[in-house]
Amino acid sequence: MAVGHTRCTVDGYFGLLKQKVRNSDLDTMAQVEAAVNNSSVVNEAQLYSWEWRAWDEFFARFFRPVRGITKYHHFRVENTKPGCVFMKEAIHDVEEERNLLQENVTVDDVIAAGLPPVIPAAGLSEARVAYLQKEIRHHMVSDITPPWE
Repeated sequence: MAVGHTRCTVDGYFGLLKQKVRNSDLDTMAQVEAAVNNSSVVNEAQLYSWEWRAWDEFFARFFRPVRGITKYHHFRVENTKPGCVFMKEAIHDVEEERNLLQENVTVDDVIAAGLPPVIPAAGLSEARVAYLQKEIRHHMVSDITPPWE
């Protein structure tokens, strides 16, 4: 274990989770959630889901790109200056302020547009389903229906 982590409480709770999961058959998210919750009295599973959105189209419609963005390492935004970003290359450099809104675009335009559309998941190809069925399915408990079926 890394120096300084020998008595870390968080590492201890991960250790308890590791002991619980090591010899468990966890085929579903519900089973993983139960294993985390039952590993100790303080561990609590947090399940997340997300949607992919067409952010590239949204940003291109309303905002200008930042040229040479990779040379900047510090960014800051303020709610009093919507559309502006403050950036600097190093911590002790002077900040540059840039308005990223395109010409003739207002903050109200961006707000009125709402969120960009959701990009639906493409799903699995037939070849991937065949692979999972052949190579993975026999490792799963028989009464569990795999997500690809």
